[in-house]
Amino acid sequence: MKITMPLPRIVHYTILTMLMFLIGALPAGFDHQDRKEHLDRQGRLDHRSDYIMDSISGGNFSDYVSTHITEKDRWALSMRTFGSFHNFMHELMTQMVRHGENEHLERGETPDFSNRISGGQWSDYRQTLEDAGDDSPWYELVRITEIMHDRVHHAMARSLLYDHHVHSRDADPEDYLRGDILDFGEGIPDPDERSINTASLDEFREWAWRYDAGTPEFHSSVQKMAVFAHMLDDMLTQWLEYGEEHSDPDCSPADGNESLRSAAWPNYAQQIVGCEDPLWRELVLVSDLMRDRIHHMMYKLMAYAD
Repeated sequence: MKITMPLPRIVHYTILTMLMFLIGALPAGFDHQDRKEHLDRQGRLDHRSDYIMDSISGGNFSDYVSTHITEKDRWALSMRTFGSFHNFMHELMTQMVRHGENEHLERGETPDFSNRISGGQWSDYRQTLEDAGDDSPWYELVRITEIMHDRVHHAMARSLLYDHHVHSRDADPEDYLRGDILDFGEGIPDPDERSINTASLDEFREWAWRYDAGTPEFHSSVQKMAVFAHMLDDMLTQWLEYGEEHSDPDCSPADGNESLRSAAWPNYAQQIVGCEDPLWRELVLVSDLMRDRIHHMMYKLMAYAD
């Protein structure tokens, strides 16, 4: 018979002290959930290769909207907003890579481009840093920005598919999208795989207002990120209002969410599982992934600046 002796009291105190030290060593401003995620995921940085997504080029998206969406209603306005939102994202990424060009040239050559960087060129830049074995905060920011960019294009593709279906457009989506169309739910990761740190719009805006960066390019990147976040808030608010008009109550946001603007979007994504309109449900879920990634990027920008 094995007898387990209780640990001496001093051992208990030692373990407790070590745990308190580890928790206290985390970055300032982390709440309980942040601490848990930091400890669970320390050293793990996800990669674009971890995910599968639908996609569409910015040019094809704008061509589709300009050619086929001629209405002046709420939905049509939101799709035009999405086109401008996408273009501004690339302006932000261009400003960021200019910062990398000036401040981190030793980490890898930046791609050659004219007015703005493309998603493919951004991936080439990330690969250059990766091949050089870069594990700096700048590389982390480049890497998660790439995933954010891909999620925006994923949501663009799903918005086109929804529009094509609900309006019976005289167009073939496959003429516009890249690759095969994913099955419903195929590009949605499990909730357990989505524990990433994020910054709220209010938190980031207050920080950006007072931030004075050492380089003009990064200072401009921070201010562009704040505008980009507000554009996201505007677009998702338009979709919340559009969702209220859905004929299926299970596809509409819960009462009261409309006043919360895009902050209500995660709640909407959780409650829409019972929606029997699969194309709208998929768009809401993918847009929630996009929102997560943009708020994750806001968090990473703040971390990089510190």
